[in-house]
Amino acid sequence: MTWRSRAEQRHLREQDEARLSEAAEAARMRCGRAARALSSLLADESARSYLTRSGVTRVCGPARPRQAIHGTTDGSTVLEAVVWAGTIAALLSDAAWVGWLAEHHPAELEDLRDAIA
Repeated sequence: MTWRSRAEQRHLREQDEARLSEAAEAARMRCGRAARALSSLLADESARSYLTRSGVTRVCGPARPRQAIHGTTDGSTVLEAVVWAGTIAALLSDAAWVGWLAEHHPAELEDLRDAIA
């Protein structure tokens, strides 16, 4: 075990918090674009039928804003982005649907791909 002074520990904690905050901001941006893309796709009858078969019937955020208990909600934001990425990756695993999206909704496809990058 490496001994660290309190100043070093505080400095490392601040660095970790800054990295988490940056990751959370990037996650918020990616998830926002993905949410807009999915909302747009749900408005298209053809895309909606595929999404519904895949279990996606609506796009929504948290029911009410979370309140930070120990500082920020950045950790929860990053965790939500991981869940979003898994869901979107499963949707994009269907090559036929990705081809259809590329033809009919290229901007939405790009946003969904960015969400899992």
